[in-house]
Amino acid sequence: MKPISASPTLHVLAKRWYPRAPKKFNTNLLINDVHHAIFESGSPSLLGPSHSQIRLLIESEYFERVLWHYFSEDVSLRHLELIVVLLIQKLETIANLQLQNLAGDSRFDVLVNRLIQTTLIVTDRANFKLFGYIVRFVGVLYSKGRDIPEVAAKIHPLFDITIWNNITGYEELFDKDSQEVYNKKLSASLEQLKSKIEFNLKNKWIFNLLIGSSKILLESEFCKTPDFQSFVESILSLLTIKLSQVEENDYFRVFYNAVQFLPLVVLHKDKFNDPRRIEQLADVLVYYELSKNLQESEFFYKLQEYVFSLFPTKSHELFMNMPSVYAYTPNKLKEFLSQFTIEELTTLMKKTVHLESSKFLSTTFKQDEKAIIIQILISRTFTTNTSLEFISSYDESTFDSSISCSKYSNSSVHLTPGKFLSSNDIFSDEHLSNLKIQIQHDISNHILNVLKRIDIDPKLNFKGKSKYFYQIKDLRSQQGTEYVFNLNRNYNSGNGVVALIELVLPNKFAREDRVQKYGLNLIRLGKITSTDGQKGTGVRCNYTVDSLVDRVKYLIAVPDSLGLKILHSYNEIHILGEDSTSSIESILSGAPKKIHHHEIENFKRRKVDSGASQSTEVDLLDSIISNNYTLVKSVRYTGIESVLTNALSYLNFERTIIIAPTETYVKRLAGLRGVDEFTYVGFGLEDELKEIEKRVRSSMKVIAQLFDHAEGLKETIDLNSIDYYEFQIKSTWTKYLEENKGKTSEILKNYPFADGKSTFKSFKDITKSYFYLLKNINFLRIIAPIWLKSGLRTTNSHLWKYLYRKFNPIITLEDYLSFGELDTFTNIFIIDGTPECLPVVARMNQGEVKRLIGIGGSIVNFRQEHIFTLNEVHGVRNEFIAGQPIGENNFRNFNPGFKYNSQLIEAKSQVEEAEFCVNLYQYMVLLGYPTSKIGIWVSSEQQRALITEIFDSKLPENQGKGFSFEAPEVILNDKYHTLDYSDYAIIGLGDGDYYNGVPGRLGNYYVGQPHALIQSQAPIPTEHKLQICSGENFTVSERKVGQFYTIEDQDHLQEYVDQMTAARRK
Repeated sequence: MKPISASPTLHVLAKRWYPRAPKKFNTNLLINDVHHAIFESGSPSLLGPSHSQIRLLIESEYFERVLWHYFSEDVSLRHLELIVVLLIQKLETIANLQLQNLAGDSRFDVLVNRLIQTTLIVTDRANFKLFGYIVRFVGVLYSKGRDIPEVAAKIHPLFDITIWNNITGYEELFDKDSQEVYNKKLSASLEQLKSKIEFNLKNKWIFNLLIGSSKILLESEFCKTPDFQSFVESILSLLTIKLSQVEENDYFRVFYNAVQFLPLVVLHKDKFNDPRRIEQLADVLVYYELSKNLQESEFFYKLQEYVFSLFPTKSHELFMNMPSVYAYTPNKLKEFLSQFTIEELTTLMKKTVHLESSKFLSTTFKQDEKAIIIQILISRTFTTNTSLEFISSYDESTFDSSISCSKYSNSSVHLTPGKFLSSNDIFSDEHLSNLKIQIQHDISNHILNVLKRIDIDPKLNFKGKSKYFYQIKDLRSQQGTEYVFNLNRNYNSGNGVVALIELVLPNKFAREDRVQKYGLNLIRLGKITSTDGQKGTGVRCNYTVDSLVDRVKYLIAVPDSLGLKILHSYNEIHILGEDSTSSIESILSGAPKKIHHHEIENFKRRKVDSGASQSTEVDLLDSIISNNYTLVKSVRYTGIESVLTNALSYLNFERTIIIAPTETYVKRLAGLRGVDEFTYVGFGLEDELKEIEKRVRSSMKVIAQLFDHAEGLKETIDLNSIDYYEFQIKSTWTKYLEENKGKTSEILKNYPFADGKSTFKSFKDITKSYFYLLKNINFLRIIAPIWLKSGLRTTNSHLWKYLYRKFNPIITLEDYLSFGELDTFTNIFIIDGTPECLPVVARMNQGEVKRLIGIGGSIVNFRQEHIFTLNEVHGVRNEFIAGQPIGENNFRNFNPGFKYNSQLIEAKSQVEEAEFCVNLYQYMVLLGYPTSKIGIWVSSEQQRALITEIFDSKLPENQGKGFSFEAPEVILNDKYHTLDYSDYAIIGLGDGDYYNGVPGRLGNYYVGQPHALIQSQAPIPTEHKLQICSGENFTVSERKVGQFYTIEDQDHLQEYVDQMTAARRK
């Protein structure tokens, strides 16, 4: 692969814009060129993953010749945003002398003045993202050049104006004639800014400015000015009011913002006229009760760590009553408390209401007893181990069964049903309000202690012992779905709450510490209610647990004290399953879990179509992302697939189910997976298993070709090596980025995962290639358990249950109801549904469902809000749709082999009708029509069965040498098919009771009695005998003067098809 120098695209741009611009300077055109060349990666932030492209841009002549050259022109805010970002990158590596020269450049003065003008007035429509970049720019400029006079002269006025919005200190920038105007603007802007605090709080803008610029502020005299004090005190008052009155679900967000703001002012509270404002806010903060929401507690830990790191020792009295459970590890808290004197610690103890004994409160401690006080405080703060790392993150089944276990007594033992936790359970207020964080930590701590005591070696040998640890010797079926498994010794542990676990060989390449250290892979909780059995321990389960048979090999009993607490706190035992921890780990690692509104903006920019349809589709997508439910009224051919594909592309981080009325829909919607071929699965389709197997083979090949020693991966999945390959790929990628930083000519040449076939024209292509590798790795890891067991060669319920849980299912309503698997989903799409579908949603965990999207069908009538109507149709013949706007179409005006695009062919009986439909299908296939584009539509199940039987009866002759017919898709044309269609439709009219519209977008051929055709928007010729055109096939683009030919009846068509088939097989 040849290296590129700087970027060919940039050289082209430089040549286009320099040395002379086009006669009519067009800022938007210039910006579009830059963004197209550099920022195609789709990163929401210019400071994000695309930084390598930014460096590429800076180090090219384009920066000097184009961006600087045209800066004095009337550039837009987007261009200004780009320039500020580029300068931030450049300033980070620039030398002092270069910085001095840059600050002395007249164009730098133009930049400063332009930034001042841009931020002069803060309005609701201000570019807050640009403000954030300006803060970064000022900060970098300050850290690099505060000792350089040329730079310092520009920093303070720029800082004062940009951040504090004309409050003080820059009158000298205005000439005398403008002084009076300026004074009026100054007074107005300050009042305006105060009135906009609420808006700024909501957007977190003011906090980003305050935190990001605190160094500059505290080292300047600006914070002493009355205007600044008034401004800050107004913020403090507002925060105090909001924290006192805010609704519970909004409390944490405001609290988080307030605590970030407070350290900035509390260190200098003596400078304020009324320091009581600070103390009032602190008083509100210290009585904040830790939410039961586990997500918030994890963030609260990070928040308090931040607070303790910022506040000096002498300011601790404002914050000592802040809840500290789960806030620190004992060692961190010990280190923090050691900074205080005995007197301060004693004061703290007096404020602590949870001490078991008060004997220390009146005692005068000596210096050597300081450690005792600290230990008491630690013991009161940390009652349990706070680690959640041992809760499993691998799961493949819902263990909602009754399991039995055995004791010396002869009574039966049952494990009460559990509940599956999906990947979004961690974010549900409703669900997590029923969980006790304390209990989860206790369970985790208990399992950890047991595993430590049994001392597992790398080969899964147990050197130690624990009375709570049992080994499951075997699991067998006793009667039907009743199972019994025996333990290695008699079960003799208290109230009967147990954890079923799986242990695998520790893997040092695994992502989770629990797997690296102990190989702990799976946890299930249950309550034993009765026991039976003799010497061996038997556990009964009145439920098929296929997915656990080969996995759960060990049992850990829970002690009475913890077990009683669990039984008292839970109405049912909840499984601590895969996703409760994986979600926590994702949060802490910064993985994306939300859909942000900037994606709507990206979508708007990518749309190139014009007209009302664009606005409608963008608004619809905005509603889908933003609202709890969105309803779409639509007709056939309105391009709803485009809307659905775009919506799925923005929701691919969330658990989604698409419910369709028929298998036809499932097949068609499964074809939309181009948005993410690794995410969605068409449930119950045999062809889907072939596609998955093809995907597996392809992923194996992709990974195997990167490693010489991974040749075996081409045939089977080596599960133990998947994590190793991922580790190697990520390590190599990191090393590649470090080694090629700033080497614009080498960055494409040195890409380590190049296959020798693909050509990479930009860093965007390389990034896509890298993430594609990771997707393949993750796909193989998910599919490995079922692949190793069956190789996808079975269609039993166990396989489909696994695929249902691991992927986002596209499923018929009938299959979902019969499947009987209750899972939780964040997004529910109901296609062509009726209000009868709503009970399906009610069966799901309502706390998890964020969005319900109904597209077509009568379900759109159950609410009157958030309803959209799509009328413009696409890809259909104009004559098939009357009275509706038609989008741009580009297809032939005729159907090869047919005289008419739609026709009614008379059949005297239903048998003749069925035979004619089959023969007409074979005729189209012989002409080259793709089978996937042909649908046979029938009006009853009886007729569908008859057509299938007729085709099967011809199977020997259909499967002749050299040419074979695939089975046709026979679709029931019932009330649900308001949106479904095929390109070419053969319609068996039958009795006509359920006929519905025009199902073929390019061709409709009705077969049956003329009186059965109740309605048709397609023009129907008066001839009721099939008119064909000889000498044509599907590939022709223009119709020449051909010979039209009449097919007299079914027997005539059968003879004609037989002749064509024989000729095709020669």
